Amino acid sequence: MLNFIKSLIREMRRDAVFSISNELTYKILMAAAPFAMFLVSLLGHFDLDVEILFEKAEPYMPVQIIEVMTLFVRAATENRSGALLSVSLIVSVISAASGFRGVMRGINIAYDIEEKRGFFSDWALSVFLTLIFAFAISLSLATVIFRRGLRQILSFSGLALSAYNFMGFAVALVIIFLTVTLIYKLSCVKRPAWRSVLPGSSFTVALWLIFSVLFSFYVNAFSNYSKLYGSIGGVFIMIIWTNSLAVILLTGGEINALLRGAKSRP
Repeated sequence: MLNFIKSLIREMRRDAVFSISNELTYKILMAAAPFAMFLVSLLGHFDLDVEILFEKAEPYMPVQIIEVMTLFVRAATENRSGALLSVSLIVSVISAASGFRGVMRGINIAYDIEEKRGFFSDWALSVFLTLIFAFAISLSLATVIFRRGLRQILSFSGLALSAYNFMGFAVALVIIFLTVTLIYKLSCVKRPAWRSVLPGSSFTVALWLIFSVLFSFYVNAFSNYSKLYGSIGGVFIMIIWTNSLAVILLTGGEINALLRGAKSRP
């Protein structure tokens, strides 16, 4: 195990995981605002209260990030229209697709594979992964919203309520796990077997959850970002959080490559 960890750290440094994560973070943040507006506009057409999600997100996201996302939600709610829906979708897909191209490049570097896809096929795949990821997030959010409505209708209580809440959380987690697995599978030029990408997917989803909970607890309980930086403190926290999730995602690709025995360099 110790040798594996040393090899993983060496390969992460050699493959410039942190540099690629910085690039990915920038592109994700560029896509965050238009995607949030698109999502709110889309769900708004179905008369769904998106702000319910923030009540459920507090254990997994710092309050400052929720405040930033709330601004996006209110702006989108006040300006909800078909034109906004279309423009937000286009801008968010283009920005996020650029970020996924960085993910694809990072995963191929992890496998020591030269990127040989053509420009159009590369962009088509990145747009496809972007839409799949957006769909997974939307489905996970919808699960939270509909789960709350169904719980009120069925009037669960006690142990049944706890089991119901756990099942809803597990469904959202499985959706994210399957999406991450698909990203690892399709990003590599030489498609690995489904079974070979499961360790990295398990690592990524588990560490995403653990890190988000611990980071949220630290920021909400001990951090003074808001006192030091004022309202822009939420932006700084969002950058740190997003960059950390990007590092974890690329690290999962490195783990898959190491376990597969793809590393041939000394």
